[in-house]
Amino acid sequence: MKMKDRKKIIVIIICIILVIMVAFIILNRNKNEKNISGGIEVTKSLALNNQEETDNFIKRDLKNSKYDINNVKVYLNPYGNSPLSALLVFKSDKTGKIDVTVVGKNNDDFTTSYELKKDNYIPIYGLYENYNNKVELKLSDGSRKEISIQTDKLNIDLSGTVISRSETFTDNDFYYLTSPLNMSSYAFDKYGEVRWFLGNYFHDIVATENGHLYIGGSDYNEYGLSTNIYEIDYLGRVYKEYDVENGFLNDIFIKDDGNIIVASKKSDRDTYSDYIIEIDKATGKIVKTWDLFEIFNKIDADFMSKINDNFFYNSGIEYYKESNVLLLTYWNGEFVINLDYNKGDINWIFTKPTNLSNNFNSYLLKGNSDFNYPMSMHSATLNGNILKVFDNGYDTFIGESDSSKLVGSYSSANTYKIDGKNISLVSTIDEEKQYFSYALGDYSIVNNKDEIILFGRELDNLDYSSGVDINGYEDLSSRLIEKIDGNTVLSMNISEPSHTVLKIDASKKVEFNLDKPALYSTIEPSKSEKITSSVLKLINDATKEVSYDFGINNNILQTSVQYMTFEESKVILIDENKNGAVYNLKIKDKEKNEKIVLDLPKGKYHVFVYENDEMYKTNKFIEIK
Repeated sequence: MKMKDRKKIIVIIICIILVIMVAFIILNRNKNEKNISGGIEVTKSLALNNQEETDNFIKRDLKNSKYDINNVKVYLNPYGNSPLSALLVFKSDKTGKIDVTVVGKNNDDFTTSYELKKDNYIPIYGLYENYNNKVELKLSDGSRKEISIQTDKLNIDLSGTVISRSETFTDNDFYYLTSPLNMSSYAFDKYGEVRWFLGNYFHDIVATENGHLYIGGSDYNEYGLSTNIYEIDYLGRVYKEYDVENGFLNDIFIKDDGNIIVASKKSDRDTYSDYIIEIDKATGKIVKTWDLFEIFNKIDADFMSKINDNFFYNSGIEYYKESNVLLLTYWNGEFVINLDYNKGDINWIFTKPTNLSNNFNSYLLKGNSDFNYPMSMHSATLNGNILKVFDNGYDTFIGESDSSKLVGSYSSANTYKIDGKNISLVSTIDEEKQYFSYALGDYSIVNNKDEIILFGRELDNLDYSSGVDINGYEDLSSRLIEKIDGNTVLSMNISEPSHTVLKIDASKKVEFNLDKPALYSTIEPSKSEKITSSVLKLINDATKEVSYDFGINNNILQTSVQYMTFEESKVILIDENKNGAVYNLKIKDKEKNEKIVLDLPKGKYHVFVYENDEMYKTNKFIEIK
């Protein structure tokens, strides 16, 4: 064979080898790309999947249908958790106002005005249960339309019984109540009719100027504290969700700037609600803290070493911008504390002196020799040097639960005057000492003159001499009292125990829209691991698939998968260039899945799950924008 022919053959062989190598590389790359491409995009919050589906349905329905003022579409309880609310949907080519009147049973109609738009979504609330409600629509041109909305009976035995009501008491406000005991919230009118009910939201209710409410949710952490705060409307539609990593107890305070203050806990301590945090409204991150445990510990470490884990049981939070004061009430521990908002220094503590050690004496407000200190307090408020507080009248330090030892106990709403470090009782509302609410309660001032007192945990029909354990007694209710200028204008028994009462004008306009809710979290970006060559190999070789549901909002990823405590799991987010990160989805010995706060660069990431030494595809991806 000639040399020239040999060279040709060698070149051909080399080309064949190169083709084979290139093909091998391409095939392997395609194999990798096949495993990290395609799939379904995760686009919405896991907790709010149903809401987004409802929103999209309502928008499509209006677009495809001919709803107008003469053919209004009525969605009763569109979001599934507010059965006495509805949404009216219709198109209009008119401008001006539309007055919406919910007709009352007792000549107590209330009217709310909205601006007419091309596409109209009008919230209706304040309906009666198990009733054919009438709603009247009146346009600026004088045209009218009446709509009937039939509601069902509530699936909870909830009732209000009016004991007394002044005939001169004419306002149409509703009383909104909530409690961590029944895991729901509700509103009554002054006739004892239920006019609003919301399931799975409770703890506290705070009203905002736009007609929305801030309220707690039903998710709990391993400490038994609620972990979510929601901004909702009366239909139960969520606009914002704040995830509080270590949870919070009871009260929610909204500052003028929109920031949220709650009583939380430190994860490395047994005590709870002694770590006060301020959450930024726009980011959900913690921007300020006050650590009561450490403040007390610096005063007397020996005393603090002996307290029980529920010594700090928060039952009230107030912030006063003018005086820059943070006022905190504690049921267990039995004290009200006034802190400098900026420095965190103690201005004063109000409690029975024997509740704390002598080292606290210089901080205490003290009464004269025959002064009766309140016990297990709720909802303290401060106006200048006037302190108001609900006194349960139950000594939590003794913790006596035998009813025979509590004969004659009663609760009251007290007003005190502070003069330097001295304090004196100005007045008390005890309703002739006939109500004893050993826990729960509220005391608030409305319109600078209306006093609303809630005896939140009444022990109904209890013969105290019988020696019953009150902690196990289940026949519970609330007594709501309203006074104007010292005169009782309303006394109502409510069939459920309650923690908070809020009085709101029934005609207040509610801002409603179908914007995507925002999700925030106090959790910092989650710790991550690098994608190693061994992880890549597992991904390349993955053949099995798991159909896990994921949710994402504001770069927070979570899943609804239920794990046993001993199990652990990781999630891998990887783009087509094999960049990404490995996160803990479920840590061994933790009860719940992790909420993963991502800080990955912008891009499209595919989701894999690693469990029991095996990698699984999910056929899902997320887009970080």
